[in-house]
Amino acid sequence: MASRPPVTHGARAWAPLVPMLLGILAGALSVSMVNTAVPRIVDDLGVDDAARPWIVGAYPLALAGCIVIGARLGDWIGRRTVVAIGLGGYAVLNLLAAVQVSGLALIGVRAALGVMSALVIASVVSSIGVLYRGRDLVIANGLWVGVFGAGSAIGPTLGGFITEHLGWPAVFAACAPVAMIGLALVWLVPNTRAEHPAPWDPLSIGTSTVGLAVTLLGLQRLAFDALTGAVLLAIGAACLAVFWIRQRRLARPFLDVRLFSNGSFTLAVLQILAAAGTASAATYLLSVHLQAAAGLTPTATGIALIPQALATVAGGVLAGIVVRLVSDRGALVLALVIQAAGLAGLAIWPTSAAAPLIGIGVGMGLVGTLATSRLFEVAPRSRAADVGAIQEIGFALGGAAWIAMLDAVTVVGGSVGFALALGIASGAVALIAVWSTVDLVRHGRSSGPSSAERSTPGI
Repeated sequence: MASRPPVTHGARAWAPLVPMLLGILAGALSVSMVNTAVPRIVDDLGVDDAARPWIVGAYPLALAGCIVIGARLGDWIGRRTVVAIGLGGYAVLNLLAAVQVSGLALIGVRAALGVMSALVIASVVSSIGVLYRGRDLVIANGLWVGVFGAGSAIGPTLGGFITEHLGWPAVFAACAPVAMIGLALVWLVPNTRAEHPAPWDPLSIGTSTVGLAVTLLGLQRLAFDALTGAVLLAIGAACLAVFWIRQRRLARPFLDVRLFSNGSFTLAVLQILAAAGTASAATYLLSVHLQAAAGLTPTATGIALIPQALATVAGGVLAGIVVRLVSDRGALVLALVIQAAGLAGLAIWPTSAAAPLIGIGVGMGLVGTLATSRLFEVAPRSRAADVGAIQEIGFALGGAAWIAMLDAVTVVGGSVGFALALGIASGAVALIAVWSTVDLVRHGRSSGPSSAERSTPGI
């Protein structure tokens, strides 16, 4: 039998979020802090040009490949248990990374950290979906999006300061205490699990892991080596196609892709893909543009990007208030329009980027919070792990896909490549906004899912 979440009120209802948000913060800091430490790591360890991207890239690759496994593991042994394993592993591996003397070994540890992050994220997101509903779900999702945004905001500056004054090993060591505190408080999280967990199907595990990891790798390589990237994408797509077909045929699928038969669910996934992906691409493209075209230093570039990260925090935290004013569907339309406008503004005024970045960040914070909440609202609670895995896949693949596509546009477009790439991103988000507007008109101003939405076919 599943362990049912307790009915709690007041502070007790929100206590489980403390260790879970610490896990999210540890992951956000690990990614954002290391980015500014990479040049010093490369010099100290003698990492060659071919291996250099993997210091950062091994982490999200392993995370994407293991996110479905992490979700299923929580169904079987309990989500609190999986969060504890992830936090404990995260603390140990960060300390291990701090003492590495080989670039290859450090990349291996980073990949292992990505696996631990997959365990934490999958179980945190699905736990939130099980423990909270309605406005509380919006608030909880807003808090984790906000915490992730805060970690991303302070990470580059903090990582640069620590690297400069204490050395790059201290960047990894600094992440360990956050994970340790979360581990010490993990008992606050109810150990929920699925009543009827999906069986461990080797073919599903293999095709999902290889398919997601190779697809992400192909997207990362596409801008640098088009042929290799295309081949990897074809292999990844083939694996994912086998996985999809198999899930449709299994009586109890490893990941319930039948959730996509619900139109509101599919739209929410597309909203995440568009908003999260274009926001990540905007950060990357502006960072390159400011250093290459405007001559800013890495530190100055990091400071210039802070408005977007802080605005993402604000969007996540304020999502619950916005929903009360205009409904969740209305808020999603508004957020997408704001983000599309921000992307268009950035294309036109890249050197006066604060206002456009705020628009992009606010839009991303609102969409990340509200679209995630809608995924859980329209799906059965028994599919919380499936929903959490799909949501995280959307964030990971969305960012990689948009960065790869728009980076290629900037190369091909030459002097107008940056503006053209951001214009394409703005147009794509605007199209999803139009689709979302049609959905809003069709369903009216109702803020919750209809009975038809809850009764997803085939589940």
